[in-house]
Amino acid sequence: MKDLSFELERLSHYYHSEMIIDHMTMAPVYEFIHKTTGKKYSYILSMTDVKDFGPGVVKMLDELKIEIREDKLNDLGI
Repeated sequence: MKDLSFELERLSHYYHSEMIIDHMTMAPVYEFIHKTTGKKYSYILSMTDVKDFGPGVVKMLDELKIEIREDKLNDLGI
């Protein structure tokens, strides 16, 4: 099973991030700011997703990794 803290550590090379609790829904909100582009990403996840590395977490990580790939390709001029 993947570990969310490990994945967030890997992403920290490319994003500034923080996790806050939405006081209305009591759900964790992950906010990421891309270090190169400054683009901001915000994800509201369920506690079950976070605890069990559910589909919401997988989708969040996949989307952030796609941005990293695109940024690297842009740096190469592709």
